[in-house]
Amino acid sequence: MSLRRQSSISSQTITSSLHTVTLSVLCIFLAIRAELYNKGISNTAADVILQSWRRSTWKQYNSQLTKFIDFCEIRGITWQQLNTGHVLNFLIKLKDEGLGYSTISTAKSAIVNFLEILDINMKESIELKRFMKGLFNFNPPTPKYAQIWDVRLVTDYLRRTINDDTLLLKEFTIKVALLLALLSSSRLQTLYNFKFSNMNIEIEAITFYICTLLKTSRPNNTGQLVVFHKSEDPALCPVRTILKYREKTSNLRENKDRFFICHKKPYAEASKDTIARWIRTGLSEAGVDTTKFKAHSVRAAASSSAKLRNVPVDLIMKTAGWRNEHTLNRYYNKPIKFVENPSFQQALLRKVDSSTH
Repeated sequence: MSLRRQSSISSQTITSSLHTVTLSVLCIFLAIRAELYNKGISNTAADVILQSWRRSTWKQYNSQLTKFIDFCEIRGITWQQLNTGHVLNFLIKLKDEGLGYSTISTAKSAIVNFLEILDINMKESIELKRFMKGLFNFNPPTPKYAQIWDVRLVTDYLRRTINDDTLLLKEFTIKVALLLALLSSSRLQTLYNFKFSNMNIEIEAITFYICTLLKTSRPNNTGQLVVFHKSEDPALCPVRTILKYREKTSNLRENKDRFFICHKKPYAEASKDTIARWIRTGLSEAGVDTTKFKAHSVRAAASSSAKLRNVPVDLIMKTAGWRNEHTLNRYYNKPIKFVENPSFQQALLRKVDSSTH
């Protein structure tokens, strides 16, 4: 059977789940659904199985799955004929196109995961495992950030500007997004899901309960609490800032529940991309090189700075939403490029070291 074989089963449920996937990937979904049906699995059960891959996973896998389907179609390879050699030849093609280890690893994971449901199990293939190890040795991936910016660039900038009552809503919104991203070390997905209906205001803190599925959501581990405590520094107090932002936007919201809304008419709820753009703008105004550092770098900067100041690792992981220390150390615990001269850095390190005794 061709990888693009159209199923007679309606694709309405699939299309509503995938939103913006390519036609090739929609065809692979239909083919998988048809194979499940042929194995005696009901259409309803098949739909639930296909929902096990989240939209974010499809977004990540979409491009490479499309390339793989096209690769097989050109060569006349059907599901029944697929073997490890075909997958290896496809990965070699990606390597010859100049793609790096991380991209090829993503392609391999996408292919292996979706073939598994068709009883084509390549997860334990020794050839694939050795190929990926050889590829790693041949062209090892480099971290996106070798070092990270000093958070004092941002805190000093916010301290000077965030309490200016003459700020336009646009300017204030940018600063609010930047401050909350820094203090929570949250992913954009988490900031996007801040809602007033899930916000709890106390005397000393404001808590957002995120009840939607997040990247780290698993069975028996759903939901996340993001707590902003009242700060001793009133200029950077998140509780004060959140309440002020709510006041400034209250007349513009109508029935909009999400915390962040656009600062222009019709004042729609802000998307993740919009929030990312606000944070990137704020970083640039604070003096961070945004040609190199994007919005996501706030997580690395905040976590690295917290660890330098001897904040317990388990607290950093809980705040930022990581499941293991390996992730923190590998991706987010970066050397900080201090803005001061070396003598000040040495003085800071001595101060940090002395606090542990």
